[in-house]
Amino acid sequence: MRSRQRKALMLEVVSDPGKWICRQLSLAWIVLAMVCVLNGLAYAKVAAGVSGIVTDSSGAVVSGATIQMKDLATGVVETRQANSEGFYAFIDLQPGRYDLEVSQSGLAIAMPSELK
Repeated sequence: MRSRQRKALMLEVVSDPGKWICRQLSLAWIVLAMVCVLNGLAYAKVAAGVSGIVTDSSGAVVSGATIQMKDLATGVVETRQANSEGFYAFIDLQPGRYDLEVSQSGLAIAMPSELK
C-alpha cells in the first residue's frame, strides 16, 4: 500500500510542472545569491588610512612638509608631501603598527612615535 501512496504523491508533484519548475528556479536563485555573497566575502579587502594637517607649535599650517609612514612589521616606508594647507593622507594601508615621521627644513616638528 505504501508504494502506491508514494507513486500517487510523486504523480501529484510532477502532475503540476509549473509548481515544480517554480520551486526549482527559486532554489537555483537562492543558491546563486549565496554563491555571489560568499564570493564577495572571499575577495573582501581590509585597509586603513591616516590623514592629518601639519602645524607648528603656534598652530600655523606647515606647507610642503615631508611625511613618512613606516610599517614596523615589513619595514616598508611610504612618503607624502603636505599640500599648501598642510594636509597629507595615506590610504590603503594594511592594518598594523606604523611610525610616523614629519620633517621640514628649519623646523623641529613633534610627532607621535607609534601609530596602531
